[in-house]
Amino acid sequence: MQIRKYVILGLFAAILLYVPSSGSANAESVPNWVKTNAGWWASGDIDQQSFIQGIEYLVNQGIISVPVQKVSGEKSETVPDWIKNTAGWWAEDAISDAEFVRAVEFLVAENIISVQVDALNEIKMPTSIGKTITLAKSPEGTNFESQEMDYYDEDKYKFAKQTGDGMAYPGVVIDGDRSAVHVTYADTVNGVTNILFTSTYDGGNTWTDPTIVNEPGIASRPHMAGGAMLQVGPEGEIYALYGHSIKNKKVMDEGFGHGYTYTILARSDDGGKTWPMHTLIGDPNTHYHDAANGMMHSKTFESFSIRDDGRVYVAWLDSRGQQNGGYTTGQVRMQYSDTNGESFSKSVIVKNKVCPCCATDICSKTTGETFVQYRNVIGNYGEPNYRDIVVSKSDDHGAVWNPPELVGDDGYETNGCAHVVSSMALDSNGYLHAAWYTGGRSNAEGPGLYYAVSKDDAETWSYPLKVWGETFFPPAHIKITVGTDDVPRMAWSDRTVDGGAVYTAAVNPNTGKLTEVQEVGIGDNAWISSVGGVTAMTWNSSSVWVDEDKLDEDGVFEDWKDGQYTGGNVKDKQTKGEIFVRIWDDRL
Repeated sequence: MQIRKYVILGLFAAILLYVPSSGSANAESVPNWVKTNAGWWASGDIDQQSFIQGIEYLVNQGIISVPVQKVSGEKSETVPDWIKNTAGWWAEDAISDAEFVRAVEFLVAENIISVQVDALNEIKMPTSIGKTITLAKSPEGTNFESQEMDYYDEDKYKFAKQTGDGMAYPGVVIDGDRSAVHVTYADTVNGVTNILFTSTYDGGNTWTDPTIVNEPGIASRPHMAGGAMLQVGPEGEIYALYGHSIKNKKVMDEGFGHGYTYTILARSDDGGKTWPMHTLIGDPNTHYHDAANGMMHSKTFESFSIRDDGRVYVAWLDSRGQQNGGYTTGQVRMQYSDTNGESFSKSVIVKNKVCPCCATDICSKTTGETFVQYRNVIGNYGEPNYRDIVVSKSDDHGAVWNPPELVGDDGYETNGCAHVVSSMALDSNGYLHAAWYTGGRSNAEGPGLYYAVSKDDAETWSYPLKVWGETFFPPAHIKITVGTDDVPRMAWSDRTVDGGAVYTAAVNPNTGKLTEVQEVGIGDNAWISSVGGVTAMTWNSSSVWVDEDKLDEDGVFEDWKDGQYTGGNVKDKQTKGEIFVRIWDDRL
């Protein structure tokens, strides 16, 4: 075996000595996951095509330079064993990155290794166009709806802990470098929740075995607004952001009526096979386990984004409950990491006094302009007040925040929380696209889901475009994504329909008009991602239903008339235990 190793290394040495370099191979740009894949392939942990996928990435990113006409349109049926052995030695640092890249550059150019080259740097993905895939389903007999009531002092404490089992709250992201679609969802079994992660590399035809993102016993279903979120970093690292809630006497004593929630960022460097990193979001000594007296901060309705330079931004709603003799108002806070999520800057307050139960969203430009979207509060808690969607801007990467600007002057007057996901996304021009729910709009347009775009860094916004909704339209999530084609695409649910109806649509960036509206399926909690002309959606089944007995002659829920109610008469039991995915390839 040792002699064979020297022979193969000698062959590589010959390639390096006698084959001139193209001059454009850049070993410093090789992501860690490609090298890791090479080691796994050598040890038999992954198949050959997974290794070839890494080589394709190096070619398509220009790290390996070969003339396109010299590269086969088909992947290799069988890669020679000596290449497999050498890949393992590269993973063990027996040869350098530069040597491996240069040698593989020659092997690809000579068709010893055949890969698919995407000359347009787009995703290569044979998709099942427009077909809904049932990705996962809870076993028959699952109890979705049971509740366990915990009482500590019947005069002071009472809250319900949802213990119904089942699968719900999916998230999705397209991984252009790997030509993959990644999906995550919550799976609760016997009252214990895990965040599961799975991927498809062939447009949804097959999926990897699910891996568990969270540490054992440290994950929860979200509080009615969005599931575990996924992002892919510039080096191929995959991030997941999720929560873990605690409900006990200590939490209730501190005034957290809905429980205390940790927000946790996990990272995988091997395409989701393992998740070794789990970082608590927020400042030290503000968590359930380490908070000083009066300093416990619950962190919920979180969001995050990854900049092109790798900086990780996280935003959340920060609540301190009833501590030191009184309640504190909810805040939007944010922090960032330049260490791939392993450590974070000290948190910064974006805005004091905000709606405490609607999701945030955050994005940033490498030039420093950073944006956070959330639902503002104007007026006093406990009485009708205005809760419209706003965006705050920082010009210095998040150090100092300007006062918020209204996205739409909706006049949403209520004394409660909508519990919904509103969202935003940047396009390649630096334009900011926003989508949101409102129960307001004092003009004839009425409540519903809306879209607007800002071309001046959130200083001004286009007039809101109504996406969906009638006179009666209860709170609903809407997620927006902008792919490399700069086309905004949205996914949402309509909870006025029994079981819920899931839709998608696009906005024509030239005309600003809604287009491609289509009903995708039945369910709720839709999420969407779009990259390189490929779009993926995921959602869960739902037993949502509407009690129409309380609608007046105009179809308006009676308790809404004076801003007294947000949830209306919609009864949302969250899930029937099914996770769905649909993938489109708009290039075909």
